[in-house]
Amino acid sequence: MDLNGCSRLWLNVADDRATVLFRRTIEAAAGDRGEISLYADANYQLWCNGTYLGRGPAYHHPKRRPVERYDLTPHLVAGRNVIAVLVHCPGISLHNYVYCGEPGLTARIDVGGQVITTDGAWRATDRSGWSMDTPRRSWAIGFAEAFDAGAAPMGWQAADFDDAEWSPPQVHAIDDGEFIETGMPGLRHQFQPAVDVVRFAATVSDVLPLSRSMGTDAVGTHLMGEPWYPPEAAVLGGAAVAPVLEGLDGREAVVLLLDLGRQYTGAVTFDFTSESGGVIDVGWTEVLDRGRPALMRKGNSYVDRYIARAGDNQWLPHGYSAGRYIYLVLRGFEGAVRFERVGMLASEPDLDWSGAFECSDEKLNAIWQLCARTIRVGTQEGLVDCPTREQAVYVGDANPIADWVGRLTGDYGHWRYLVREMFAAQGQNDLIKTTVFSGQANVLLDYELLAVVQTQRYVQQTGDVETGQAMVPAARRLVDWFIERTEADGWLAIDWQALPRTRGHYVDWPEDPTADPGGPGMNIFIDHPGLGRHNREDPGIDRRGRNTALHALFVMALRALADLTGDDALRVRADALAEKIGDECFDQQREVFADGRYGDALLTQISQQTNTWAVMAKCCDRQRARSIMRQVLCEHDTDLVRSGPYFWLYMLPTLVELGLIKDALGQVRRLWGDVLNRGATTMWETFSGDELDSYCHPWACAPVEFLPRYVVGIGSLPQGADTIELRPQTALLDQAEATVMTPRGAVLMGWRDGKLYGQLPEGVSGALQKPDEEMKEVHEKWNT
Repeated sequence: MDLNGCSRLWLNVADDRATVLFRRTIEAAAGDRGEISLYADANYQLWCNGTYLGRGPAYHHPKRRPVERYDLTPHLVAGRNVIAVLVHCPGISLHNYVYCGEPGLTARIDVGGQVITTDGAWRATDRSGWSMDTPRRSWAIGFAEAFDAGAAPMGWQAADFDDAEWSPPQVHAIDDGEFIETGMPGLRHQFQPAVDVVRFAATVSDVLPLSRSMGTDAVGTHLMGEPWYPPEAAVLGGAAVAPVLEGLDGREAVVLLLDLGRQYTGAVTFDFTSESGGVIDVGWTEVLDRGRPALMRKGNSYVDRYIARAGDNQWLPHGYSAGRYIYLVLRGFEGAVRFERVGMLASEPDLDWSGAFECSDEKLNAIWQLCARTIRVGTQEGLVDCPTREQAVYVGDANPIADWVGRLTGDYGHWRYLVREMFAAQGQNDLIKTTVFSGQANVLLDYELLAVVQTQRYVQQTGDVETGQAMVPAARRLVDWFIERTEADGWLAIDWQALPRTRGHYVDWPEDPTADPGGPGMNIFIDHPGLGRHNREDPGIDRRGRNTALHALFVMALRALADLTGDDALRVRADALAEKIGDECFDQQREVFADGRYGDALLTQISQQTNTWAVMAKCCDRQRARSIMRQVLCEHDTDLVRSGPYFWLYMLPTLVELGLIKDALGQVRRLWGDVLNRGATTMWETFSGDELDSYCHPWACAPVEFLPRYVVGIGSLPQGADTIELRPQTALLDQAEATVMTPRGAVLMGWRDGKLYGQLPEGVSGALQKPDEEMKEVHEKWNT
């Protein structure tokens, strides 16, 4: 069921920044089955007969509109039924959305043989209760939400709501672009209640006026600075999930700081009855700062506003975020406010998350659980770097996350969609958006090359040759962009630092003119240190001149494209460049690779990141590579640039390849164990976890793959394969067991009391290679 031929519905509003409500009445007979397919620009929420079904759409490029489907059958009744859809358009580009001036809803409903599309029979209103005069929440995502319950059509999602005063929407033909299938699962939603009241206090009653002209940090900073003192008359009763406030005096505001117990992603939600109207400032945060909620971090405010009416009230924002603590400030209320529930409507991909790891080391167990949970709650309408501040899909972050989602669930739909869409918006200059769906024209040179490397890895790990081959023409054009900028001596001639850092300078796909003109045009990321946004106290990677890491990655991209195409000339070019890097970027005195060459001299800076990519690109022999990696693991060299959590996804397999798995395991225990010891419930953006960081970053979760793949030893089972490599490292742990999900089913292996055991899907054999023993074949349920 697709949406071709369906129309787009919207209202004639003054500004495309609007929240519009849509309703459609349908008739159903007893036993009828039903389904709805829909797309909205920019995002939607969907109900059937008052039951919330979900939100969307998936992150996407303009004109490539993802169709999402919901089963209506469990929610239909005989007779009158109502489909209700909220559609919000921010009216500007965001870090995960490009504004294209075509907001609205497109849908098709199939019920009992009826086909209902988006036409003039729908009812709509822009009197939704949402204010459009609010500040940005952050530079990357949308606006703070302010909702006036008294101005809203309460209960509008229910079948018995009277929409007679609503208007028929405008019906627009869709003449260009296409509707696409993502292949990704939808989200499932579960209410997570508050479990503890951290603080009950009073504060000033003044309400801060909101406006679009305010800075992103204004509201969060204001709320964090309000004084707390003991309430004079207000009394708190009830449980954390359903607090009861009595004796409220409008001259004194009341503060509730609630704990969800651990970090979740979703929407802060509550239901309550009130004896009067009032204003609730709604905040959420990942962390407390000296006992106060950190509602403003790195210039981003995590605050909404709910304007209550006397009587029943409900709050569900249309945006999502992540956090552990909920902060409510009730102002102007008189008498009592009785919450029926307070918490978060948490969301995660609707998949079977049966991947598992458990061993005799409880710290490793906790590390694996921390990482697995981060990936689970950090994946939303698609793969994101963090569900709080940016909610963006970066090439370098998203590909490994998608790989890990596949091993945890057996579903590679996220990775397939990402590989396809990385190249779907390739500019006429052959570069791609390295923040895939962003309204900013950022180009990270290393992420350009990683797109090619990860496409080859996708094919290798999944066996999906068809998708890989479909990307080859675009991948070749991208690699040719680099080849065309190669000097006669083999070095890249891209002086990225000397080029203007202006919007659109390097990319020529359509852009929204309201996008931030100050955004960087071109950069080299590699890892955080040295960019100034994180790890400020650490030495920084020196990115000047002829950067060693970028050239090593260019070698890997050439080889990846050679694997995809069979073009041996690319491999010859790669080998020649790898030899040149080994000759000219290796510091003979320190016996490690320098970060690069500037002019005629080697740079003095040494980094784990540069040396890892140089080793991966085989810019030296195995003996030297082993020596290099042992040297850069030195914990006492204060001048060495150390990898953040992200870059360990390259370091850990490199150490294993060189026979240094014990060193790798020790680093996992030390680095991720320290984050655990500091109370993390999802993995942080960096190991420091300072005020600049997000506290939920799926890219930081390399141990989720390392432990099952390299310690327990469960390899990959690509599409079409019937044999999986099993290489258990039994000397590392007294006892261990892991389950890796594959498209063919679960693969389990472990050892206990010196005996190996495992279970394979039907028709799959295992190539079991124990250390220092001959390979043997195992089948189905086995033990040795």
